[in-house]
Amino acid sequence: MITRRFLLSLIGAIPLLVGAAPPPLVPQPFVSGLNSPTEIAQPDDASGRLFVTEQGGTVRVIRQGQLLPTPFLDITQKLRVDIEQGLLGLAFDPLYAANGHFYIYYSRLHPGDEFGSDLVVERYTQSAANPDIADPASASLVIAIPSPGRRLHNGGKIAFGPDGYLYIGVGDGGTGGLPAQSLAEQRGKILRIAVDPEGGFSIPPTNPFVATPGALPEIWDYGLRNPWRFSFDRANGDIFIGDVGGGLWEEVNFEPAGNPGGHNFGWPVFEGLQCSNPPGGCDLDYTRPIIAYSRSQLPFGGIAVTGGYRYRGEALPMLQGYYVYGDLSGGEIWAAAPDAAGTWTPTLVFQSPASSGFVLSTFGQDTSGELYVADYVTGTISRLTPPATTIPRASNISTRGVVGGGDDVLIGGFVVGGTAPKTVVITAAGPSLAAAGISSPLPDPVLTLVRSSDGEVLAVNDDWQVSPAAARIAEAGLAPADPHESAIMVTLPPGAYTTVVSGAGGATTGVGIVGVYEVDHPETPLVNLSARGQVLAADNVMIGGFVIQGSGPQRVVVTAIGPSLAAAGVGDALQNPALTLVRMSDRSIIATNDDWPSSPDAAAIQALGLAPADAHESAVLLTLEPGAYTAIVSGVGGGTGVGIVAMYTVH
Repeated sequence: MITRRFLLSLIGAIPLLVGAAPPPLVPQPFVSGLNSPTEIAQPDDASGRLFVTEQGGTVRVIRQGQLLPTPFLDITQKLRVDIEQGLLGLAFDPLYAANGHFYIYYSRLHPGDEFGSDLVVERYTQSAANPDIADPASASLVIAIPSPGRRLHNGGKIAFGPDGYLYIGVGDGGTGGLPAQSLAEQRGKILRIAVDPEGGFSIPPTNPFVATPGALPEIWDYGLRNPWRFSFDRANGDIFIGDVGGGLWEEVNFEPAGNPGGHNFGWPVFEGLQCSNPPGGCDLDYTRPIIAYSRSQLPFGGIAVTGGYRYRGEALPMLQGYYVYGDLSGGEIWAAAPDAAGTWTPTLVFQSPASSGFVLSTFGQDTSGELYVADYVTGTISRLTPPATTIPRASNISTRGVVGGGDDVLIGGFVVGGTAPKTVVITAAGPSLAAAGISSPLPDPVLTLVRSSDGEVLAVNDDWQVSPAAARIAEAGLAPADPHESAIMVTLPPGAYTTVVSGAGGATTGVGIVGVYEVDHPETPLVNLSARGQVLAADNVMIGGFVIQGSGPQRVVVTAIGPSLAAAGVGDALQNPALTLVRMSDRSIIATNDDWPSSPDAAAIQALGLAPADAHESAVLLTLEPGAYTAIVSGVGGGTGVGIVAMYTVH
């Protein structure tokens, strides 16, 4: 019989794991190590990759949460970098999966001009040999826009619209706005062109100024100062333009989908909603911004609007339909939506601390519509999520068991739910357990991560310090205590995964712990956490720990499986597992079960589809407040064998 004192002695050996308003958001670090990131883009090629431009002239690839060491493209020898000049924009051809074409926007030296530059859009092609490398010899000029005598206000955004045309945001060149109202100038405009497969461009016949004498036919909109970032609503094609102000006001302009273009957004006569009182007066028919804010209103002083995206992902339903944007150095991120009268009202969803130095250079979105931000100073790409403290969920699990030889390894399983990728750290502990009084700890654990759907081995680690993610694991506070213990940090798409803990060389045995820890994206749940191992006599039972985080309770089913494993070919299955659940905060036993049909919640467990296959297996259904919990699986009457402990979140 398991006594309370016996339980408490075991628990001490398990380390604690640690139509409404828009939700508050927090940038959760995703990837670091970039230099002055200026744009985040993604191709529609089912690869799940993100691409980041660095101002100095390189395009970097993020694949499965890892920044690849080799640049996708390096044009450092072609461009001019100075203040607002450099590599500024990136767009993938709508047919990228078939043709491999992508486009970049950068500034290059203009011969004989000390300060000015040409603003260049070029097309490149992905390498036929390696999808993570571009062919530098494939460069083909699309358009070059002279911007003489000035270093500032270069715009930099390029994007394909739902009509298949390439839109180009061009600043006024720091001229005080003189070109912005001229239809004979490309600066201070949004241009719309049809890219030519053989190079160069042509004019879409529906452009608004095709038939206007003296006007450049590539102009789509005008009267802009510096449209650093604009975007299309992926659901309906609406256009949002973040236009950087002249010193007092920042603004966001809007064009509904299907409009004919030709909008005059007012610069330099108007800045935001304010007339600048030019010599010609304020009598100008212009399209007013949907959002305008004064730099002086921000707590730490704003400097430039950074246009973002209208949220169309699935992970944050309360953010659906909101346009998310921010200020370059004020540290603010807002979400705005129109009311019934069409008035857009911003809500502050994030305010960085004054000491953080957060410089929001650009937003990005992945193919699922989830949002990212880049910090220009630290070189960090972060995903926007709700604060971790607000979402009830299971955030991590650890299981202690005996690792034997041959097939008697310790196996942990977990499922990433939702629709967005999630970064986790998986650890295998052994030698450090001796300090907790565990006898016969596993001296050198080896950790293997397998994708359950096809059995592919995704990662292997023996000794965590040799992991390529060792620094990030340590920064997350999840580094194992002993150098012979193992750890893997990986970003995983939704699906089922298996972790295997074995002894190095397949010969070493002992007690080990496998742990799975949430690193980011709390709204993407770990919906099922389980582990398989040996349940032996005395204190060598199997122990599973998990943590419920968030601001409210979480309903869970915990099961202990044994006899039904024989049908799956598992030898020496535990014949009659007993399950005990303990709340760690006060070491109280809050539930026990031996034979799940005897549970008062048996009907509910069965209705949820989580009833064990054998009547001698155990299950409990509970609603748990945030905190740490421990599940203990033992054999009734001192029985031994292979068992599984599992925790499922249910709603």
